[in-house]
Amino acid sequence: MKKFSTMLLSVGIMAIAAGCSSDVIEEGPAEHTGAIAFGTTNVSKDSRAQLADGESMTTSNLTEFYVYGNYTSNNGQVINVFTGEKTLKDNNDKWSYDGGLRYWVPGLTYNFYAFSCGNTADIDGETGRPTYAVFSNNGLEFKGYECHNHDLVLAEAEGETRAKDETTPVHLKFKHILTRLKFSFNCITPGDEYTIELSAVKLRGQYKTADFDGEKWTNHSEKSDNVVLGIDGESNVIPSEENKYLACKPVFVIPNKYADNTKDVILSFTMTIKYRNEVILGRAVEATWTPNWLQGHSMNNVVKINFQDATGLKPIEFTAEVVKGDNNEEDGWTESEGGLTDITFTPQATPGN
Repeated sequence: MKKFSTMLLSVGIMAIAAGCSSDVIEEGPAEHTGAIAFGTTNVSKDSRAQLADGESMTTSNLTEFYVYGNYTSNNGQVINVFTGEKTLKDNNDKWSYDGGLRYWVPGLTYNFYAFSCGNTADIDGETGRPTYAVFSNNGLEFKGYECHNHDLVLAEAEGETRAKDETTPVHLKFKHILTRLKFSFNCITPGDEYTIELSAVKLRGQYKTADFDGEKWTNHSEKSDNVVLGIDGESNVIPSEENKYLACKPVFVIPNKYADNTKDVILSFTMTIKYRNEVILGRAVEATWTPNWLQGHSMNNVVKINFQDATGLKPIEFTAEVVKGDNNEEDGWTESEGGLTDITFTPQATPGN
């Protein structure tokens, strides 16, 4: 199942004439009409917090990103405008970024890049910038990005120009660049009195560190230990009805096509089998895997559990027949003489006489 989401973020950047002799444009007057402004759908104050593990980023819950940008001057020099400034949205749907206001140089060409990792990022204590983001004339890349089960979205707006006093917004379109995995469980049981409960669902052996060159993931390294997949809901009973499933909460992984001759990725879980609500067996299960995780895809993996195959339990079964008679009688009775010659009959008085 493929799902590809795009988030639109309007970035209004006003145009004025400005000069620059350094790598970063100096702060301008706050009252100037060229101040950068942002506008998105209102979200509640609570959404300012870092998103939960496995929670997908959407336009409404995006409240923090890091922005990069540059332009090429008339003499061919590339001037950095943004170098990873944190940008936050307040309760009034207004955005603000660190480091002072920025302005357009009319007629020059700008490139903008931004990303958010679940409304957070790994920050360098000295620079205050994300540790794995590398910004250059070629754009924004990630070096040694480590996946922490947070959604990662990236936006690019290249070739942007504005004439003097032009106020057309710059649209940042954020795209998911990880893979979101979902697991859905169904089972086949011998009867309605049997149930299978699911617990301790884990994924391990997948790559947790890699580089991103702006288009694709490369240089995968370091394998993950157990990543726990929580149950999505209150019940942990695996449905046996057709087209009904027990779902786990999604998990984010770095896209990769694993080699066909390796089975490094392992899905494990524990089943508790009950008969009439009494536990009859508990069993841990592991399955090796050689997946092909596609960038920007949400991939649902359906796990169908056959009771007998999964548990190793053999059902108690009966066969029944009526044994044929000695002379092969179908009704099972052996026909023989009754021996009436041995019976002596004695007359009895009639009752009442």
